[in-house]
Amino acid sequence: MPVLVTQPFVWGDAIDPTTGTALGAVRETLLDTETTSLTYWHALEIYNDTMRGVARAKRVTLVDLARQMPKDSHLFIDRMHFGNDGALLVGKIVAQTISPTLAKKFPIHLRANGSGCGGLPQ
Repeated sequence: MPVLVTQPFVWGDAIDPTTGTALGAVRETLLDTETTSLTYWHALEIYNDTMRGVARAKRVTLVDLARQMPKDSHLFIDRMHFGNDGALLVGKIVAQTISPTLAKKFPIHLRANGSGCGGLPQ
């Protein structure tokens, strides 16, 4: 059963709650051209929008991390890779998103209380 996941990015049109930095104003070099991080985020969102469209068209479960992950440098070690707290949050978001689908598809594996997360923290 495929599951598609969008790519989150700490940069975008937001203020980082940890540092107070305007995340869209960071300068970045993309393909030998200096640009703002907001432009870089818009380019990545084209990819993410494609993933969202494919998931809708093919009726595939989508974990939209790009929209669900907060833009907070505390959760990332660089612009797109997660630190420990970010990885924990990703796991929670993925589990919460796919658990209902898994429960419908594999009801035999549900616990008596209706949870099928195998003891993952809520």
